Amino acid sequence: MRLAMKTDKLSEDKIVQLIKKFENSAIRELMLKGDKYYRVENDIMEKSQSRVVDGKRIDEAYKANNKIAHAKYKTQVDEKIGYLLTR
Repeated sequence: MRLAMKTDKLSEDKIVQLIKKFENSAIRELMLKGDKYYRVENDIMEKSQSRVVDGKRIDEAYKANNKIAHAKYKTQVDEKIGYLLTR
């Protein structure tokens, strides 16, 4: 944004540069992670249980993984939006 404020005119090159800078930023990564949690695609879905045998990690497919993905984040965001937008 600072680049855009240096001059009054935005050229096509500056716009492309700002978009590329945003796409590679840590802020965008956090936004994507937040969106993923909002859609209830939590990190818990990607975890698996494993053990180490003789220095090698072995996944245990038969072992129960009793963790539940929940919509707590979605509920909190929806409540906040409802609070901010209603009068």
